[in-house]
Amino acid sequence: MNGMACHVVGAKQDVAAKSAGSGVAPQSVSRTPVEPAQSEDFSAPAPVDTRILAGSTVFIVPMEGFENYLAAALQKKSVPLVPVANEQQARYVLKGTSEEKKPGWAKMVMMKQNPF
Repeated sequence: MNGMACHVVGAKQDVAAKSAGSGVAPQSVSRTPVEPAQSEDFSAPAPVDTRILAGSTVFIVPMEGFENYLAAALQKKSVPLVPVANEQQARYVLKGTSEEKKPGWAKMVMMKQNPF
């Protein structure tokens, strides 16, 4: 109508393929904004590779002496990580906190423990 034509999305590719085979130049087709067939879903996170490669370097942040026990445990259990002394040399950084829980008053009374 009025020299305007509607077309199905993807029909332009079909027209171009047909005209290329017939030797006829394709006619111009008016374009109208088309919404994408599927919207991107940002609520689902993309899968992340969580594997640690053998031989990777790790820096263990000082944790009141616990880092020594942790490094020894990695070696004893043959964990394929290489501890390094400098954080800039490490691919991974291992840090944590420790919390000491003192016995409650009932345990101190029953076991006759001194909290100090």
